[in-house]
Amino acid sequence: MKYVHESCLVKWLNQTCKMKCEVCKFDYNISYENGSLAQNISFALRSAFRDKRRLVRTLLYSLYLWIFYKRFLQMILSNLKSVKQAGKTLILTLFQLRVTKWLFQ
Repeated sequence: MKYVHESCLVKWLNQTCKMKCEVCKFDYNISYENGSLAQNISFALRSAFRDKRRLVRTLLYSLYLWIFYKRFLQMILSNLKSVKQAGKTLILTLFQLRVTKWLFQ
């Protein structure tokens, strides 16, 4: 490409997912390189900090989910304890009824 910055072309290709030039239909010679873990983390952090609004939205959404699921799990666990206690009470009541019936036969 004569009149295009390589970095701009790479960004455009990543966003459009095109493998051919839209003007002349030339197939791009695209090769992918796997970076190290540190490079991948660095790239992800740089990308995240470039788009600060998206980062803030993601953090707020994560906080919301954490609070919601924490509260939801607390509610489920307390309900399970109540159900367990109710089950014990029901079993005890049924046992008392059987004993009472057995005594008065």
